[in-house]
Amino acid sequence: MRRALGEYYITGIKTTVPFHAAIMRSAEFRDGNYDTGFIERVMSSGKLELSTPATQLRE
Repeated sequence: MRRALGEYYITGIKTTVPFHAAIMRSAEFRDGNYDTGFIERVMSSGKLELSTPATQLRE
């Protein structure tokens, strides 16, 4: 999933790909330590680092 999200290339609109990629990088999520309050906790803690992957064009 992390690899697939890193390979997305979408132009012209904003997407939630950086958000989902950040969740996949979360050790807590990968360890299975999450519940219905996970997103709210991680968003309010400031630990969720959203980063946009480098632009890569492929033919």
